[in-house]
Amino acid sequence: MTTRERTMSAVIAVFIVAVASGFFGWQFILNPLNAKEVQIAGLQKDIGKRLDDLQAVQRRKADLERWSRMSLPADTDISTLAYSKKINELLNSSGFDRNSIAVAPRGGVSAQGVPTYPGPAKKPIYQKVAYHVTAEGDIATLVDWMERFYKLPLLHQIRALTITKPTTSTAAAARGGRGGRGGRSEESLNIAMDIEVLVLDKAENRPALLPDKTDDVPPVIAGALPSSERKYGSIAAKDPFYGPLSTSQGPEGTSVDLLPFIKLDSFTRSGNTLTVTLRDIYNNYDYEITPRATGGYQVTTSYYLPSGKRTLPGRNQKRELEVYDGNTLSHHWQIVQVSEKELIIRSDLVKPSKYYRIQFGQSLEEAIEKALDPAELTALGIKEEPAPTPAADDKDKKEEKKDGPE
Repeated sequence: MTTRERTMSAVIAVFIVAVASGFFGWQFILNPLNAKEVQIAGLQKDIGKRLDDLQAVQRRKADLERWSRMSLPADTDISTLAYSKKINELLNSSGFDRNSIAVAPRGGVSAQGVPTYPGPAKKPIYQKVAYHVTAEGDIATLVDWMERFYKLPLLHQIRALTITKPTTSTAAAARGGRGGRGGRSEESLNIAMDIEVLVLDKAENRPALLPDKTDDVPPVIAGALPSSERKYGSIAAKDPFYGPLSTSQGPEGTSVDLLPFIKLDSFTRSGNTLTVTLRDIYNNYDYEITPRATGGYQVTTSYYLPSGKRTLPGRNQKRELEVYDGNTLSHHWQIVQVSEKELIIRSDLVKPSKYYRIQFGQSLEEAIEKALDPAELTALGIKEEPAPTPAADDKDKKEEKKDGPE
């Protein structure tokens, strides 16, 4: 073998060894290492996901504890009867006709269609109890009931709601209706509801229906407006079954002059608070005038239901005595002075402002026939004031909004 052949043989041998070494190194060292790195990365990602899930579970632990308290108590034999009794109580306190109320369980406790825990046992996470409720009442009563219902700290909801006008007005006429809508009494509605309440697998086994601790229970009635600005009673003013709540309309829609019908009806004192009430016998309204904590007076307009008195939507804690012709403000006066024998009001529609005295039994029409003269104002200790400026009006409106919901 020549030198050249030996050299080529050596080069080929080195090449073969290098290729073989590279192949075996990639096949048995690098490739397994890369696979391990991919596996490690996958495991790290899985660990991260499991840690995130664990943190989410820990964050929701407080929710689970709260839901366990909001569930019906674990002893369903007792808790379902207590819940039925509570629903009856709310329906009665809202003003539904007592003789029309019926709360009937539907099918007992059921786990049909509910999610289950993992595992062969397939244990349900919660159970459902359904009720069918029927009652008769007007739209304001229904609104009051629904607000009371959703303020209960329980895991329940109204699954279906049906409202129909009765085919006969006999029952409504016998109850007298609302009495505040031009004498019309046929305002009763037939209400039917399907209610569902939950019993969690981890529910508290407490003796009472409602939980002891409720400070962390979020409001069920939520929305864009803060709770202080939500006025659910305003729904009744837009009754889709019997029309708006406003009255003061005579035959064929003609306006009625309400001033002869609004009379000073009573003076009542509770502690240091004197309340003066003017009675609108045409609309069955009360105008209650009470002192404000920040000075001055406020006027609240109320109407009557069979269950009691309700505040007229949008007419609570007003700064003035306001009288409406239908939905239009027709008269308004500032409250100047209140005593146990008379009420002094001021009209700023003319300059200088005019002051009037209303005494017990007197109507607004009679009171505004004669304005008080300067000598009478001096005797009453009243100093004549100019009409409020627009800026003052804006300030009053802001303060009125801040003082509380209507």
